Amino acid sequence: MSPRGRNARKSYRDLLVWKRAMDLASSCYTLSESFPERAFGSLTSDLRHAVVQISAEIAKGNGRFRAEQYIFHLSAAHGAVYETETYLLLAVKLGYIEHDAARDVLALTEEIAGLIEDQRDQAAR
Repeated sequence: MSPRGRNARKSYRDLLVWKRAMDLASSCYTLSESFPERAFGSLTSDLRHAVVQISAEIAKGNGRFRAEQYIFHLSAAHGAVYETETYLLLAVKLGYIEHDAARDVLALTEEIAGLIEDQRDQAAR
């Protein structure tokens, strides 16, 4: 039996959704390095905060004892995915990044949203 109990969830570090969220964070940090200096106090900071919240909420929820708490944090992570996507789309609209440069990152947001939904469904069982 694992130290966390017989029905314990995997470590958050073993979850595909967390790994993909970390990939997204890394990609967003790299993309935002090309933002103009005038965006560093606002859009850059907002994007970076939102994208880090995805993996952080997944980890935080995974550490909770009750499924309802885990689902709550998955919901927060899901919201942060769409917040991140919104900031990326705004960066494209403002001309800070090309749509082609954002395409793969935007596709990753969609993948992560689906993975979070899958985790929520598993936790609700």
